Amino acid sequence: MTRVKLIGAWFWGVLLLAGVVGILESGAADVFLEATRPDFQKITLGVMGIQTAGGPDWLGGRIEEVLKKDVKRSLVFDLVDLPSLGIQTSDIGNGVGTGSKVVFKQAAEKGVSVVVWGKAGMKGSDKEADVNMEGFVYDNGSDELVGGKRYVGSTSVVRMMAHRFADELVFRYTGEPGIARTKIAYVAEQGAARELFVMDYDGYDARQLTADGFLNLMPQWSPDRRFLIFTAYRNRNTQDIDMIELATGKRWTVISLGD
Repeated sequence: MTRVKLIGAWFWGVLLLAGVVGILESGAADVFLEATRPDFQKITLGVMGIQTAGGPDWLGGRIEEVLKKDVKRSLVFDLVDLPSLGIQTSDIGNGVGTGSKVVFKQAAEKGVSVVVWGKAGMKGSDKEADVNMEGFVYDNGSDELVGGKRYVGSTSVVRMMAHRFADELVFRYTGEPGIARTKIAYVAEQGAARELFVMDYDGYDARQLTADGFLNLMPQWSPDRRFLIFTAYRNRNTQDIDMIELATGKRWTVISLGD
């Protein structure tokens, strides 16, 4: 089992970021950080669901699961369970008809300010199959459909589609970017070596950046978040400051402090 040390740095990611979905196992204890704003009233939000409209059955469910977790972590919304309020989460499509109006009215009467739903489909079955997702937002305060977004990519970015939709929700209601597409840079032990990795803010899509067999420590993000700058100890007498570009993997030695 790999023991991971989080170094902690945020990166505003790009939608089409490939990677195999998985969470890096860690022997370290869980650490929970909570930020509170006593003057901020959370917005009540309910997710009607993400319908699978073509493709494997898991598609809509996975996007919905990731979206709900992102909404909770945003600290902007108070996620409510619509069925527990007696509201049927049936498919309401991408329009606002008579049946949909009834659902929105029920939600408003239960104090739900925002209702979110969507649909997703896939063409093909391999890892690079085409995936499309549509997300919709209905605001009970203004009594209108206030958002509709469409995302297209491959199966490798299904989670990123949900992250992006969550960030769109945060931006719409706060004017500030959300955290769902941020990334964490960290150092993981591999035998006697220490290698650099990045992962999504929720622990998924871990990607190894170095495989040197020596010590790579103290990663820091560049101001534009395109590069990581870190200390590389190639041997006891050589200490360099290196820089690596995330998109290409290209690497430079910026400063050599060796003998």
